[in-house]
Amino acid sequence: MSQAGICPIQDRENAGILLDYCDRKLDPDMMALLDSHVSQCAGCRQALAAQQLVWEALDSWDPAPVSIDFNRRLYQRIDKEAATAWWRRMFQPVLPFSMRPALPMAAACIVLMAVFLFQAPSEQQLQKKMTVEFIDVEQVEKTLDDMEMLRQMEGLLQEEPVSRRAL
Repeated sequence: MSQAGICPIQDRENAGILLDYCDRKLDPDMMALLDSHVSQCAGCRQALAAQQLVWEALDSWDPAPVSIDFNRRLYQRIDKEAATAWWRRMFQPVLPFSMRPALPMAAACIVLMAVFLFQAPSEQQLQKKMTVEFIDVEQVEKTLDDMEMLRQMEGLLQEEPVSRRAL
């Protein structure tokens, strides 16, 4: 526990104090302070119990003994790996730079070309477009004729009331 009285579990900076407490590496004053804190704090008691289980498991664990010829077998395996790595040297780039950065760009170009080729308009689509444009021209011409006819009719309507006044 820190000097300020903060629980070691709640204060990350002082969390290592619990490990030192478990290992009995703290000075006697700090040990007494933590003893009183642990007796009141359920979270610290639970963390200490879990840490004690880990220490006990590590104390009871016996690693497998290393065989006498371990080093010899290790170096043989390293030599074998180095001998079979001829294919790695074959595929190393000849150029002073790696081609890896260029691969995404090449893939993007291929995708763009494929989209362009598959999306290029066919002859039928071009003919249909030309027909639509031709119809549009005819519609514009007809519209202009209709407008001219409306102007003429408007002129006639404006002239008619003048001639009636004269009568």
